[in-house]
Amino acid sequence: MEGYLQKITKKISSYCFHLDMKKKVKNSHFTIVSDNDWGKKVYDDLGMEYNSPFIGMFIFAPDYIELLSNFEHYMKSPLKFTLHSKYDGITDIYPIGLLDQKVEIHFYSYKYKQTALNDWNERVKRINWDQLFFKFSDQYQCRKECIETFNQLPLKNKVCFTARPMGHLDNVICFSNQHIETKLQNELTDYKKYFDVASWLNTGEVIKKESEKRKANFELHFPFKLIDNK
Repeated sequence: MEGYLQKITKKISSYCFHLDMKKKVKNSHFTIVSDNDWGKKVYDDLGMEYNSPFIGMFIFAPDYIELLSNFEHYMKSPLKFTLHSKYDGITDIYPIGLLDQKVEIHFYSYKYKQTALNDWNERVKRINWDQLFFKFSDQYQCRKECIETFNQLPLKNKVCFTARPMGHLDNVICFSNQHIETKLQNELTDYKKYFDVASWLNTGEVIKKESEKRKANFELHFPFKLIDNK
């Protein structure tokens, strides 16, 4: 009975969150550029069309930084496919896209290249170049240097999620409930606890929720260590 009530409570809480989020978000045509499916989750939470090609895929951190360093160029490059990734440890079989022979797009939720290509090309057309929002995280072979580079890129509306505090950097939000981890574990759901996504989409401002602000004491006791997710 207790488990059943917990499930019902969770569903009600989720429903209320989504309803509140839809009311708060005034920006109706934005493009989320993400290193994984986080953008898809936000679009789904808002009940909106995918105005971004970064759906059903992930990008390794070094390639993501390369992509953002010359974003318009790469997005105007035709998507090709490769049979082999330059990254070790890829055992799943799925299409691997390639932009300008450099940036790999891992379409892990796709089975066929043609389907991935069709969806990518269709969604590239929907990009709102005046309303770009960039999200990064400490996953996919991310190192401290990647996050520092992301922070320095001349891009508006950017945010980075980490499992370890990096108080010296702007636009970084630490999920402090995961401090024993070296990388995020539940990014797609935990962002709701720490990040005001509605304010970000409306204004571009990165606002940390109260639960995240409480990590000030945590940072004093758990100083940041180098992120190395090899």
